Amino acid sequence: MGMNRSERQQTEAEAEQVQRAAIRRMAVFAGIFMVWQACYFLVFSDPGEHVRAVDVVRTVGLLAWVIALLGLFVSGGAWRGRRRLRSFLNDERAMALRAESYRAGFWMMVVICMLGYIATLWFTIRAVDVAHLVLSGGVLALLLTRVLAERR
Repeated sequence: MGMNRSERQQTEAEAEQVQRAAIRRMAVFAGIFMVWQACYFLVFSDPGEHVRAVDVVRTVGLLAWVIALLGLFVSGGAWRGRRRLRSFLNDERAMALRAESYRAGFWMMVVICMLGYIATLWFTIRAVDVAHLVLSGGVLALLLTRVLAERR
């Protein structure tokens, strides 16, 4: 059940095209996500407010978008497609880049947690805002590390 040379070349070319498109999508989505998070902290986050229905919808939207971004990241951009194409997209280089991105996301989350902990010594900070920062920072570091590594 091996592939002949032309099928292999065609699949490799298709895998490269899918990967380039996925990296472009990751860059655009990371930018949009960053703007949305900046808006959240500059406009929508008011510690004096009570939880409203729209806040719940906004939080569910954030979590849904984070799950979709992580799915895009983990799949390498090929959520659906032929098994051979997915195997080309999941080569050693892609796994190494993914591991590097996971490390960057993890350390970004650790740094944000430490800064949030230190900030509580002088300011009153809501736990939901710290959690939001940690999640957003981790996802952004993950995506941006992968995008920048692919562009090298």
